[in-house]
Amino acid sequence: FALAPWLPSGSCLVCVFATGIHTLQLLSKCELRADGRTGGFQQISYDGRDFLYYDLKTQTWVASIPQAVISQRSWNADKLYLQTIKAFLQELCIARWQTFLVYGRESLKPKEPQVLVSDRPTPEGFTRLSCRAHGFYPQDIAVVWLKNGVAMSGETQSWGIVPSGDGTYQTRVTLEIDPSSDARYQCCVEHESLAQELRVALEPKSNLLLIVGAVIAALLLLLVAAMAEIVLLINKCCINLWGRPMCIPLSAGAPNARPGGFFTCSNSLGPCSPEVGGGQRAAIQRPLAP
Repeated sequence: FALAPWLPSGSCLVCVFATGIHTLQLLSKCELRADGRTGGFQQISYDGRDFLYYDLKTQTWVASIPQAVISQRSWNADKLYLQTIKAFLQELCIARWQTFLVYGRESLKPKEPQVLVSDRPTPEGFTRLSCRAHGFYPQDIAVVWLKNGVAMSGETQSWGIVPSGDGTYQTRVTLEIDPSSDARYQCCVEHESLAQELRVALEPKSNLLLIVGAVIAALLLLLVAAMAEIVLLINKCCINLWGRPMCIPLSAGAPNARPGGFFTCSNSLGPCSPEVGGGQRAAIQRPLAP
C-alpha cells in the first residue's frame, strides 16, 4: 500500500535528522482470526531502525526511539488520522486480504513433497546418501536422516530450501556413511501437506545391465528355437519358404541318381507331398544346373 496516505499532513517525521539520503519503511499487518476478531499493527522504520508503531489496542502511536517522540505527540493529536489508521487495519486491509485469498486459493493450497533417495560413492571411500524433496508448498519443511530410527541431524548437510520456479520449493539433505555399515537408513520428511511423517528407505539398486542382458539372451534363444522349428518343417514337408518343392541334388553314384544330371527327392518326400494315383508319391525331377 502507498505510504503517503498514511502519514498525516504537515508531518515532521525526519525533521530532527541530518540532511542526506535516508530510507523510510512502512509495514502494515492485519489479522482475521477464526472467531471473527481482527487485529494488526502499523510500523515505521527509519534507516533500518524501528521508529514508530501504531498500537491498535490503544489506538495510538508509540515511539520506539527518543527521536520519534516529537512525531508521536503530533500524530496522536490528530484524532481523524488515528481513526483512519484504525479503519484501514480493521476494514480495508481485511477486505483486500480476503480478495487476494480468493484469487490465490488454488495456488496457496498445500502441495505434498516428492521424495527421492539415492546413494553414490565418494572419492574418500564413503557412501553419500542424498534425500531430495521437491514440489512442496508452503516453504516450511523438515527433512532428516534416520539411522535405525534415530535422527542424525548433527551429521547431515542441508542445501537449504530454494524455489523450484513453478511456485513450489525443493531441498536436499545428504549424509556420508561407511559403505560396510549394515544399519538401516531412512529419510524422514514432515510437511503441512502430509497427514503424518513420510519415511523413505534407500532401496537396493537393480542391475539394469544384467536384466537387459538376460532379456536379450532369452529372445535370442526363442529366435534360434523358432528357426530350428522352421527348418524341421521344411525338411519334413519337402517344401521351401515359397511353397515350392525343395529337393536335394544327388551325386552321380547315388542309388536313385538319374542319367543326364537329373536329381530327385521322391525318396525323401514327407507326408506333406502330394500323392499320385495308386498311393504313390510323386517324384519331382529337375535338371541340375550346369
